[in-house]
Amino acid sequence: MGVKTTVRLDVTKVLNALGELGAKLGQTVAVGIHAGLGLMVAHVTKTKLINANPPYLNRRTGTLIRSISASPRVAIRDRSVLGTFGSNLDYARMHEVGFVGRIARPAHTVPAHQVRAHSVRTHRVRPHSRTINGRTHQVKAHVVRGHVVTAHRVEAHQVRAHKANVRYRARHFLRDTVREKGADAARMIRRAIIHLTRTGKVPSS
Repeated sequence: MGVKTTVRLDVTKVLNALGELGAKLGQTVAVGIHAGLGLMVAHVTKTKLINANPPYLNRRTGTLIRSISASPRVAIRDRSVLGTFGSNLDYARMHEVGFVGRIARPAHTVPAHQVRAHSVRTHRVRPHSRTINGRTHQVKAHVVRGHVVTAHRVEAHQVRAHKANVRYRARHFLRDTVREKGADAARMIRRAIIHLTRTGKVPSS
């Protein structure tokens, strides 16, 4: 017949401790996701927006790199944690998702610079329009034959404000970063939660 006995334990202290941890859980997860977002920002600026990286964008002025940041806001919904990072620049979105259309080019000065000797490969140019000094010109489809450009100097000159037709292919430097570093960001959240359960304290950011 066997034997059974009833065990009654006072778990009041355990429940109270769990309640205290639960109150700190939101802050802990926020610390973890912010650490993960910081990792992604660093990954974008150090591996995507650099010179000699054909799949993405070369660094020129550094404006785009400086604009990449993480939002301080974090949302916790059901079984997911939401955080955002990216850039507030319009052209950052154009390069991330792709863009075909006309954009306004402000008046600016082109500084004097030296053009190095280089080769131009044979390639086909699609029909398009170009606006130069306020006048729009239609360019027909044509083939540019391969040729060599000798080194020469371009003198400083003014360019008027105008609209230009542009075609930017999607680079996905943000989307690819999430795919490549998402698991690392999730690990940072787990580390933050483990720290909370072991110490009872929210980890420092």
